[in-house]
Amino acid sequence: VGGEHMFPRIISDLQRPGGARGARYTVIPVLAPSAPTLAGPQPKDFILRAETLGVPQARHRVILLGLVEGVALPPASLLSESTYSEVSVAEAIGDLPRLRSQLTTGEVCDWGSTAARILGAASAAARPNDREVASHLRELARKVRHAPDPGTGGRFVSRKEGEVWIHGHRLASHLRQWQRDNRLPGHLNHEARGHMEADLQRYGFSAAFAQVHHRSPRGPEDFPEALSPAHRNWHEGKKFVDRFNVQRLEGPSSTVTSHLAKDGHYFIHPDPTQLRSLTVREAARLQTFPDNYFFEGPAGSQRKQVGNAVPPWLAH
Repeated sequence: VGGEHMFPRIISDLQRPGGARGARYTVIPVLAPSAPTLAGPQPKDFILRAETLGVPQARHRVILLGLVEGVALPPASLLSESTYSEVSVAEAIGDLPRLRSQLTTGEVCDWGSTAARILGAASAAARPNDREVASHLRELARKVRHAPDPGTGGRFVSRKEGEVWIHGHRLASHLRQWQRDNRLPGHLNHEARGHMEADLQRYGFSAAFAQVHHRSPRGPEDFPEALSPAHRNWHEGKKFVDRFNVQRLEGPSSTVTSHLAKDGHYFIHPDPTQLRSLTVREAARLQTFPDNYFFEGPAGSQRKQVGNAVPPWLAH
């Protein structure tokens, strides 16, 4: 601001929050430095990266720890990034039952046929730009046509026999102990939201694109023109290139935020055949809420509660 770096000023203000006669504080990071320097902590040392601390989510926040002058903190009490291995989306939500979207534009009488039509339309739209994704979508449409309807879920979904770790991943031990409750015979708050069919075509394309190219599509440069949303800012620079963001199975998710309550565009499920955004329970898993934590209120309120929270495991 005005040529001055703000972070050193913030640190200085927090060291004497009560003015010249107030208590003095030492401000340190809560993360043990990997290579301490004589100059002391640097601004980047205060960034806490949740994915390096056992949370299946790339959530980066600045956290400051203030110690009254004269109080020593044993070095062993600081957090360490080397304690926990990275947890993937697959490990976090891989055992939850398959679901499919509700349609806001009509009733679903035969989900297999509906899903095949949606994936087929996405394939046709993708063909001029990306034949590999178009081919993948065409094959998915063929497979899903005669698949059983998984349903849309609900406030409580019973556990199904043989359901465990459908993606072949097993959750890290620290989260297994922290999140799971063997007394629960099912899953709470696991219900798919409704979407327009046009958005489901975009979701199917985005998830298939991520499977083929190992990343989410980046705005107009990757999206077929036929699937472009009717937003005036869609073609305006790079600000909205991640408007349709797939949470890929292989690594941590992107940051879960309260935007979850607005639409599902930033939180697309990685399986193209499910054609949906994440449920409240799936988002809660990525936030590390225990499975027995029940979210009350309307669906939008539940999503805000999840999105606005500090991940409980990180807080712990």
